[in-house]
Amino acid sequence: MNFKKYFIANQRVNFSQIGLLVLSILLLPTLMSLFLGYTAGNKFNPTVKSLDIKTKIVIEEEGLIKENLDAFFKNLEKGKVLKLVENGKSDFSIKIPKGFFESIKNGDNSKKIQIKREKNTAAVEFEIIKSIGNSLIKNDLKIKNYSELLANNSKDINLAGELIKEIESKSIVDYKENIHNGENALTGTQYYSVIGLSFMFMTILSTIINTKKKELNAINKRLSLIPVSTVKRELYSFFDNYISFFAISIIYILLFKLIDSSNFSGNILLYSLLNMVLLFASLSVAQFIATIIKEEYISLVGGLFNMLPIFFSGMIPFEKIFGENSIFTKFVYQNYFKTYFINPYINLIKGKSIFEYIVGFAIIFLIGIVFLVLSLNISKKREEY
Repeated sequence: MNFKKYFIANQRVNFSQIGLLVLSILLLPTLMSLFLGYTAGNKFNPTVKSLDIKTKIVIEEEGLIKENLDAFFKNLEKGKVLKLVENGKSDFSIKIPKGFFESIKNGDNSKKIQIKREKNTAAVEFEIIKSIGNSLIKNDLKIKNYSELLANNSKDINLAGELIKEIESKSIVDYKENIHNGENALTGTQYYSVIGLSFMFMTILSTIINTKKKELNAINKRLSLIPVSTVKRELYSFFDNYISFFAISIIYILLFKLIDSSNFSGNILLYSLLNMVLLFASLSVAQFIATIIKEEYISLVGGLFNMLPIFFSGMIPFEKIFGENSIFTKFVYQNYFKTYFINPYINLIKGKSIFEYIVGFAIIFLIGIVFLVLSLNISKKREEY
């Protein structure tokens, strides 16, 4: 029997399980991603004007300079960007040293704004605080001109208003640019659609391993009646699953693009290429494990693979629990699963190159070949004995 006939026969068997297949492999990751994407939307697209970041301001400048700086920060508080804290715990502190504006005027930048960040504060808030501090020393905000006005004792009531407009507009731009350079640049649905896809790959891997369960033996027995050798049957089964699950993964991507064209934006062929490599490796590992594993451990191993996207994709904010610099946080966020199952898709959505991953994906593909060959050899030896 050739592969075409096997494929058709196997698809007839799969068709009887189509409801379970669609529910577990396509529908569940899709619904999970949509739910998390929309409920976490504010996390990925926070409203700047309602942050109320607890900040302590220390101004060592004197006279009219201090008065105008006080007015400037109070305007930021009025706009709900900052919540000024005099006594008590603050998340950030901004210290403007004496002679700061004079140093800018002279162009030596010897005096610098000091920004202090407390532990476990949000990264997005830190970017806003930095952008406020940076905007005070940027030439394109005409600080030199403002400092000259202040130094000349020109008490312009509108000065603070002009300055805050300049800084608000610039800080928002900086803030968005900084966010765009990280994962939080994505919308909630964009980010979690990628997480959902990685979850789908692990679900597929778990499904293949679970085909050894007793309740599925009837299906396997029916397929075993097809007159081909064990090795051929295993190989046919592998590529049959590969084609079917690849089609489902592309349907998943197209479904999210249909919901919002910004999801999985870019070249669909590149997404398809990523899916092909990762799916090939996942199925190879799954087939190898399914070949050697004892039945009593099947559910445990399948469950462990399903947990990978939850722990190693960045879904859980471990930096808030253990701190950004903890060994555990660094281990969780700097791992091969996230590097190859998450980051390349994020790069494509942002319009970035995935050239840096070529060597890694080549290795992943070779690993897939090794596991596939191993599983086929084990099956062949079992058939001989």
